[in-house]
Amino acid sequence: MSQAKQISESLNTCKQYIDQFLKHSNTLDVSKLSANRGLMILAFYEELLALLYDNYNLFEADQSDMIDPEKN
Repeated sequence: MSQAKQISESLNTCKQYIDQFLKHSNTLDVSKLSANRGLMILAFYEELLALLYDNYNLFEADQSDMIDPEKN
């Protein structure tokens, strides 16, 4: 299997896990959490947002960065 195909499959797997996480987090009833648990989740979201913000430019690939996994 080519490296591009492996990367593509790994990215798809990660996207699936992220989608599952988002579905779960959207159903979370924050009003039923203890204060300590709520703070832990808040800290997690803040860290996640900081990571996304710091790496935002990775998601703005120009066309020269695009690779067709079928060709590699």
